Amino acid sequence: MITFLGDHLRTKGTRGAEDQNILNAILVALVDGQMAEDKMINAVAELLGVRWHAVKSAVLRRVKIDDEEP
Repeated sequence: MITFLGDHLRTKGTRGAEDQNILNAILVALVDGQMAEDKMINAVAELLGVRWHAVKSAVLRRVKIDDEEP
């Protein structure tokens, strides 16, 4: 799976809106709301080859989703 993400979602240029939405959804599905520690975010970002801010944003979205569940 990590290879898939690295091969298909890494970019050095501008990512299209559809690809960005896919990446955001995948990151939110992969992260845990308890990953708020910077070291964990750094590790995931490095492992998946994405920016720190993308993982941090995904963690914040995961927390919001988890808070909304009954």
